[in-house]
Amino acid sequence: MNCRFKSTQSVSTVRSICIVAMCSIWLWGCGADEVVQEAEVRPVKSILVGGAGDELERTFPGKIRAAEKVELAFQVSGQLIKLNVRNGQEVKKNEVLAQLDSRDFASNLKAAKAEFNRAQAEFKRMGELVERQLVSRSEFDQKKARRDIAEADAERAQKALNDTYLRAPFAGEIAITHVDNFQDVNAKQPIVSLQDPSNLEVIINIPENSILRTTGSPDESPDINPRARFDALPEKLFSLNLKEFATQADPNTQTFEVVLVMDKPEELNVLPGMSVSVMASLPTREQSSGLTVIPATSLFADREGGNDQFVWIVNETDMTVVRRAVKIGALRGGSVEVLDGISNGERIVTAGVHYLEEGQQVSLLQKRHGG
Repeated sequence: MNCRFKSTQSVSTVRSICIVAMCSIWLWGCGADEVVQEAEVRPVKSILVGGAGDELERTFPGKIRAAEKVELAFQVSGQLIKLNVRNGQEVKKNEVLAQLDSRDFASNLKAAKAEFNRAQAEFKRMGELVERQLVSRSEFDQKKARRDIAEADAERAQKALNDTYLRAPFAGEIAITHVDNFQDVNAKQPIVSLQDPSNLEVIINIPENSILRTTGSPDESPDINPRARFDALPEKLFSLNLKEFATQADPNTQTFEVVLVMDKPEELNVLPGMSVSVMASLPTREQSSGLTVIPATSLFADREGGNDQFVWIVNETDMTVVRRAVKIGALRGGSVEVLDGISNGERIVTAGVHYLEEGQQVSLLQKRHGG
């Protein structure tokens, strides 16, 4: 009986050991699945060396302004008796925006016309007399000069009267009014700011080190492929066209002003004075001469120390990365010259290089476009 008990106890022990072993195997299998799940394919930014890549793309802060904008002022002084517009109001071409008290100007015009009529009558009489040789030619010339002066005075008086009306030179929108009604204003004093918001310009300032990268002679327009991005709609890029650019740096900021134009977008209510980010691709002189230039963010050092610099080469056959040592040259802004180690046509990783491992599988992030 004792032997049977011991045998039964041994069977129970063996059964427990088997259960524990099976549980261990099952847990190990779950852990293996977790390891497999952790080894996910990592998306990376990349460029083709020697091709049009992200290393040439820069972002510049910009400001929106109206393509047509003018500070309107009277050409004469007087009292403002009518201010017909308010901020934000749309106006038509030749619409009267403001008016001065014109009574004094009308009186001056009346007197000037009277003087001209008198001078004109005297000149005609003198013409008849000079033909009959009753007066000298010099007296006739004096009457003619007085007639011409009186005519010029009448024209100036007419213009002064016309200038008591301030008209819109083009259709647009009142940006701001600078004066109040019934205020005495001086000639050339700003009255209203008029702008055309349907035609927009984007102003950016490019530093001199970026201007040095642009190709072409100084009298040629640089091809920078500009696009605008607004914070309210970051996934959308709006096409821009180059209008003009300065060829002399601002003495205070050492930057070059670039003026771009864009159509007023339908998706956003873009107004002059708003901020915008401008994406621009700046080709380099070094690339056009055959020198390899890559983003500085592509480089990383050996984790165990040392002075060598490396890049991750993407093997596009199996989409894995391979570490390769490179010999670097001069640092140029956000880019660096590569003297040896990579060739044109090879693809390298440009961001997140410190999170990759040898042989790790990757996927390529696609560059977004808009506009």
